[in-house]
Amino acid sequence: DRDVTGVQTCALPISLIAALPAAGTTPTPAQARETMMKLATIYEGLHLGNFGVSGITVDTPQGPAKLAAAHFSMDNGKSDFGIDGLDAQTPRGPLKAGHFALKSIDLSKLMRLSATMQPPGQKPPAEAALALFQIVQGAEVQGLVAPTKEANKPITIDNLDIDWGRFIGAIPTQVHLSTRMAAPLAASDPRLQPLLA
Repeated sequence: DRDVTGVQTCALPISLIAALPAAGTTPTPAQARETMMKLATIYEGLHLGNFGVSGITVDTPQGPAKLAAAHFSMDNGKSDFGIDGLDAQTPRGPLKAGHFALKSIDLSKLMRLSATMQPPGQKPPAEAALALFQIVQGAEVQGLVAPTKEANKPITIDNLDIDWGRFIGAIPTQVHLSTRMAAPLAASDPRLQPLLA
């Protein structure tokens, strides 16, 4: 399933493409950062109206994982991604999801953030972690059944819808959450002892 796909050529100056590292070469950290910045600009010129695949099956050690459909769209570097009809097995039990989606993923901003991250192995600064809130601005979950440590007591989410915005710096000042869910509670959990006393 595919709709309109296109590129805004004004956002793809030839100098950006010519400056990308040659295939087969290993860029220096500085070159890698510069490349990520250039790619972020390229992504701002991409438009993918709607792209979807259906009937996906992946073999796993626990058995086949099935996905009824996955869909993706992009406009000026921002995209939405979702999956429907997930049915899989995990070491702790079955995992099912009727629908899962991430809202307004800013791929351009993600690439720019990646370019400014510390080298691998070093802890990123706190402001970099907070900036992730600006990259994904919401999520939807429907019909989720996920296993827990107690195999006969799964987590069930009938519906969860969350989004955030109105940023001051990297911190969102507005959050909307709507959910209906059930999760098992173990009396032996030490975090619950004050409530049971």
